Amino acid sequence: MINPADPEAVKRLTLLIEDCDILVDGRDIDGASCPSVDVGAIRRRRPGLIYLDVSWFGQEGPYAEFSASDLVVRALAGLIKLVGPAEGPPLHAPDFQAGIVAGLWGFIAAASAVFARM
Repeated sequence: MINPADPEAVKRLTLLIEDCDILVDGRDIDGASCPSVDVGAIRRRRPGLIYLDVSWFGQEGPYAEFSASDLVVRALAGLIKLVGPAEGPPLHAPDFQAGIVAGLWGFIAAASAVFARM
């Protein structure tokens, strides 16, 4: 574990990332006290690094600056109206389906990049 308060945290994390084949960067979803790392510099030094940038709404577009939750993403996708009785209010099924599907697509993208490199 890397302690973000450690003065060597950025250096240690950078070395770990530079030794990886795939980097999944979810700091836009939850930074979890992650030390600030210059991913652009790492990618210039390691052009073969497969980089998967994970965010709620992408880096561009009308919702790019928004943060969300599984519930918000389901509502925007129209999935909330599909749960619950027709005469009652919509219900939320707490199964985190949006996050699971997003993770699956991220895995498919990263695995495809590995396969293409081979």
